[in-house]
Order: sequence, then structure tokens, then C-alpha cells
Amino acid sequence: MNPEGGLPQTYRSPFPHTPSRLDDIRRSERTMILVRWAAAAFATVQILAYGTEPYPSGVEAAALSLAGVLGAANAVTWLLARRNLSLSGARALSISALSADILVASGFVWLYAFDHLSALWAILLILPLEGAIRFALPGALARWGAATVLYVGRELWGSDRYRYLLEWNSISFR
Repeated sequence: MNPEGGLPQTYRSPFPHTPSRLDDIRRSERTMILVRWAAAAFATVQILAYGTEPYPSGVEAAALSLAGVLGAANAVTWLLARRNLSLSGARALSISALSADILVASGFVWLYAFDHLSALWAILLILPLEGAIRFALPGALARWGAATVLYVGRELWGSDRYRYLLEWNSISFR
């Protein structure tokens, strides 16, 4: 113990292979890059296969553009993640990539507001998980708050724009 209390300055983890915070962020980002590639491909297939209702004018093209933005943002993230970043640089990249994921996911949810029976809103539930993977509980709670605001806004806008009944009990449940 040092005189101020706590662990001495030379403390080392008893686990020799404990990853540093930088290694943890890098590993999380590599995982998310793979997930994002799969998500971009899955989104493209789902957009092209959608057949429940006809798309309103311009929605299909906008959705395909969003899938392209996801792929492009992922390519940039992949290129930047290959660099030898400092902890603050890796953290900034992780926050930027998560922000792009939030924008793309919310874009999809808002685009498909015309189909109020669609379960596409569920992709907003991925965001708190991604926040938790990267930034533990504070990241999950921040992303959960963002997803809540986005979903409520989408329901208010969608019910007005596409003239379906706004169901508050459905919003509060989700």
C-alpha cells in the first residue's frame, strides 16, 4: 500500500493476459466492423425483399442509400481502426462509429414508419447492446435514452404523416 491508501503505483494485474483498455476498445471495434458488414448486407437483402406494402415514393431508394452509407461508414471505420491509435484516438473512433450506427439505425426506423405494423423498430434495441459492449453501463444507458427519444419521435411523426392511430401503450411497452 502507498501512504495515500490504495494500490501501489507498481501494481500489476494478477492475470498476466488482462487486456488494456486500448486493446479492449480495438477488439470491440473489430467485432463491430464484422457485425456492420453483415448488417449492411442483411439490410440490402431485406430492402429488396420487402413486400408487405408498396413503398411510398422514394423510400426504397432512400433505404438502399442508407445501407450504402452503413457500408461506407464501416469501410472508413475499418481503415481508421487499422492505424496505431492512442487510447483517446481509439475511443474517439469508437464513439464516432457508434454515432454513425445510431444515425443509420434511426434512419431505417423513420423510413419504415409508413408500415406501423413492422417490427423494424426492434433494431433500436441493438444500440444499447452496442453501447454496453463499448462503454459498459454508461454506454448502454446513454444509447437506451437516445433510442427512446428516437422511437417516440418516430411514432409521433409516423402517426401524423401516415395517419395511423398513435398508441401510447405500445410506445411505453417497447
